[in-house]
Amino acid sequence: MDKLDRHTGSGTALHRWMLAGLIGAALLLGAGCSGAEPGTEKGYGHDGYMGYSNSNPSLMNRNTTLLYEKDTRMIEQVLKPVAGIRSTRVSFNGSELHVQLTADPEMTDAQLEKLRARAQAIVQTNMPRYEVHVKASR
Repeated sequence: MDKLDRHTGSGTALHRWMLAGLIGAALLLGAGCSGAEPGTEKGYGHDGYMGYSNSNPSLMNRNTTLLYEKDTRMIEQVLKPVAGIRSTRVSFNGSELHVQLTADPEMTDAQLEKLRARAQAIVQTNMPRYEVHVKASR
């Protein structure tokens, strides 16, 4: 009987250790949970999942066609005060932006080049997400 008691006693000790381990694991899991109020957690908003993104809205992404009309208006607006430009034509090719200027016909070649360089600098400064190419003609 003595052997049986020792065997049963060691089984009980094993059960006690297992029970203590389970209780310890439950305490650790409970301690890892957040104490924040429900609904107060801060999320990431539109993080790119399902095509929505607000993290860097001015960078090129697959939805760039939504920006083309707005960008065209912006380019026309920043070039409007530049003297010597009669009209502008804007086209996009992915991340490349092409601006075709029609200048006053009485401009010299040097003035035309100066106008082109000035327009290039203005558009590139205002549209940093694009690789800007400006051409000018009379």
